[in-house]
Amino acid sequence: MRVRIIVHVLAVLSLAVAVGIGLAALVAFAYDGTDLIPLAVGAGIPAVLGASALFATRGASGSELGVKEGFAIVAFGWLLACIYGALPYALYPRLGNVGACQDATLAGAEFCDFTNCLYESTSGFTTTGASILTHGLWETPEGPSLIAERSPHALLLPHGIQFWRALTHWYGGMGIVVLGLAILPYLGIGGMQLYRAEVPGPQSDKLVPRLADTAKILWLVYVGLSVAETLLLMWPGGLDWFNAVTHSFATLATGGFSTLADSVGGFKNAVVETIIIVFMFLAGVNFTLHFLAVRGHFGVFRRDSEFKAYAGGAFVLIVLVALILRAQPDGPGNLDALRWSAFQVLSIATTTGFATQDFALWAPSAKYVLLLLMFVGGCAGSTGGGPKVVRILTIGKVAFREIVRVIHPKAVLKVRLNHRPVDESVLSAMVGFMLFFMALFAVSSLVLTLLGLDILSATTAVAANIGNVGPGLGTVGPAANYNHIPMLGKWLLTFLMLVGRLEVFTILVLFSRSFWRR
Repeated sequence: MRVRIIVHVLAVLSLAVAVGIGLAALVAFAYDGTDLIPLAVGAGIPAVLGASALFATRGASGSELGVKEGFAIVAFGWLLACIYGALPYALYPRLGNVGACQDATLAGAEFCDFTNCLYESTSGFTTTGASILTHGLWETPEGPSLIAERSPHALLLPHGIQFWRALTHWYGGMGIVVLGLAILPYLGIGGMQLYRAEVPGPQSDKLVPRLADTAKILWLVYVGLSVAETLLLMWPGGLDWFNAVTHSFATLATGGFSTLADSVGGFKNAVVETIIIVFMFLAGVNFTLHFLAVRGHFGVFRRDSEFKAYAGGAFVLIVLVALILRAQPDGPGNLDALRWSAFQVLSIATTTGFATQDFALWAPSAKYVLLLLMFVGGCAGSTGGGPKVVRILTIGKVAFREIVRVIHPKAVLKVRLNHRPVDESVLSAMVGFMLFFMALFAVSSLVLTLLGLDILSATTAVAANIGNVGPGLGTVGPAANYNHIPMLGKWLLTFLMLVGRLEVFTILVLFSRSFWRR
């Protein structure tokens, strides 16, 4: 394993994180916030370390990264980004809102514990959206103060920190490693192994021969959709630029961090909710399909089996949940039921995690549908987390094939996707992924129950974190938070967020002795 090249690429990623924190510092400066110094120092640390490492490894080069280097850079790159991302949170109650560690009612008091800071940062970069923040606060001229009666427009933290939380989503959505792919050729380093390890989903075909061009195209689509949603949220949505940008970041990244204590529901704006519904759906679609559609190949949506399963399944479940809501004695009207259902079904299905209603109070059948969706996720190649629709679809075809094989034992049966046979090695990898995924879910749920959580909270907390969804049920529902989870439980959930975001094998392979052998 060529350690020098690994350090060289990680140095570039460190500088990318430093630039992001620096942008958040500019936002803090514009709003004259108490978070300016914490963000400036938080940007300086990865900038200095990254620049030093880049200078020390300036001679590193290679025509193509090996498999081991690719997995190591992805795994350690995400871990490093999460640690750097936690710095502004950890510094805020110490250099910004000084005194928060002595007064738990002040903004940032939760960040006096570094475990909380790392959890919040990891939740951002992995686009999970689970938070440890416990109450609504906003920035006043005298500094952050507690709002006596919870306001739907209460900022949880000052503008700069809020912007950084949203930006961690946006970085993580397409992948901070993919962000660096466009410049790797200039460093004399190829990146196909990085792309295989990083892009969400079981397969990642290049859109064009050069990987750098592929990364640029994906980012252009990503940026284009982000700009479009921002403009629509400002008009006709009526949001100010700050809330439009931060919610666009969180939507396209299928993240879920909101600037409001009551998430998107705090706006009480049906137009905003409708716009976010549309872009959550688009964020859950394979981005290669968006690229091909931009090139004029609109038929790809009609021909893609995964997209048809994703869109068809979402439509059926939206109607089902709307009917359940409408049937309740105090249920909403037809249009409200459809809007509430569409928003929450797509929010959970795409692992975004936004909320307009406290769905923990919905009928058990509606909550059960949302729980099942935590084990699905978006399409492969989307910014969504979870196992992905293509895996569920393909494994379903494998199960059906085995039923047919019982009846016709000598038949030669091929599992097909998009009218093409799927290689048996790919099928084995998918089955292995689901086995590891469910095993981690079962063991981790048991650990959380041993730590004192009730079974509903424990199982949905694990499902929401390993699936990068965000809110669960019980004590981790949409109106609650993860601050009460014991420290060991937070470390476990932090690990699960990384495992889920990086498709399980990218992290677990590091625990194999064969990976570290020469």
